[in-house]
Amino acid sequence: MSPYSSELNALLRLLDDNDRRVAPAVDEKILAYGDTALMALQPLAEAGNEMIRERVSRLLMQISSERFLREIAEVQDESETSSDGDIDLESGVMSLARFAYPFYEQEQMEETIGSFARRLQTRLSLCGTHGEVLKVITFFFSCEEMFTGNNEDYYNPDNSYINKVLEDRRGIPISLSVVWLLTARRLNLPIAGINLPGHFMLKYDVPKVDIYIDPFNGGKLLSRLDCIRFMVNAGYKFSEQHLTPATNRQIIIRMFNNLAEIYSQKNDELHAEPIKKAVTILSEY
Repeated sequence: MSPYSSELNALLRLLDDNDRRVAPAVDEKILAYGDTALMALQPLAEAGNEMIRERVSRLLMQISSERFLREIAEVQDESETSSDGDIDLESGVMSLARFAYPFYEQEQMEETIGSFARRLQTRLSLCGTHGEVLKVITFFFSCEEMFTGNNEDYYNPDNSYINKVLEDRRGIPISLSVVWLLTARRLNLPIAGINLPGHFMLKYDVPKVDIYIDPFNGGKLLSRLDCIRFMVNAGYKFSEQHLTPATNRQIIIRMFNNLAEIYSQKNDELHAEPIKKAVTILSEY
């Protein structure tokens, strides 16, 4: 017996009717079911004939896009009542993941990141110096958990979705850095994101210690001078602002812009446009 209402079941049976007088009204009514329609439509995305699959794909994208933009608007609204006006990093990356993978649940991400933090906590309690802390966390992520940069398929959109990064242990500089950041914050570690042009990095942010971390390249440790040389060699003009810790908002906007550009380069505006709209929402504060 179907778990959905008789009306929704009837509407789903009409998906093979491509009559221009009927289809728009059917689609509109299906869309009104929101998340329930997502669950009902998902099995049809890989079943039936090509016409139905294409129509279901469009409906799924529209529902996911609308939900994504609602969630981003909520993230923005919540920031307006926070003490620093910043957004929540975890909520931002979670909303992005659910845009492409609508059935991914926040509990799944929290459990994975939480397990990293729990396993690191005991080891870090035995550290007596900043150097020892850095050795422990870089070994954990790069050698034990084997997170690394996806050089072979750098422009794959999955490199930007936190669920796929956690699953595949592959990503781009900013998504890998976010995994480290979310774990570090659970442990109150002084690690900050650095919005370096062309290559996002992390900084071990304590007084009189200028150490930068590159999660994309195996957690390689860099000095301030190394970062400046990297920028100059890549053709960027150095500014002190580039080595200033990034806000959550700056991190999320950069992630979204990166992904929107990837989709645009693939001529996939169905995915690119909602992400661009999300950037506009987060930029108007």
